[in-house]
Amino acid sequence: NEMEQMIDGYLEFARNEREEEMVEASLFKIIQQAAKSSDPSQEKIYISPPNVEIPIFPIQVRSITRALTNVFNNALKYAGKANVSTHIHDEHCEVFIDDNGPGIPREKREEALLPFNRLENSRNRNTGGTGLGLSIANNSVLAHGGEIFLEDSPLGGLRVRILLPL
Repeated sequence: NEMEQMIDGYLEFARNEREEEMVEASLFKIIQQAAKSSDPSQEKIYISPPNVEIPIFPIQVRSITRALTNVFNNALKYAGKANVSTHIHDEHCEVFIDDNGPGIPREKREEALLPFNRLENSRNRNTGGTGLGLSIANNSVLAHGGEIFLEDSPLGGLRVRILLPL
């Protein structure tokens, strides 16, 4: 079972490495769909309405959906709830995913973005996963010419800040 989970995780990582066509899409709709996928009850992920309309721009939809779903799943697994907000600036869009969990220590944040790197030290896959979720998210964002940042959340846990060019 553990081997199957690792292989599935690796295949998801490898799929993410392939080029996907960019299509004009609504990032806000993608955020909503990824949140609903991670939180079918829609009780644990709160999405703030954007203060301005988020423009439609070229996105690799499957890739960004996978990235957001991974971040949302981590937030729910380690924190139990997440708040999502989006902000539009001149040339980019910022997505903030804040949780109230234990966070990631500053000195481990860069390491957390590396593939197959589990910050949880036990061998139990139920508590630590395969170590691919954040690296897949990072690769997806980088493929869009963006950046991902792991920061302190105002909720006390982790803030994942995703910066995407418009």
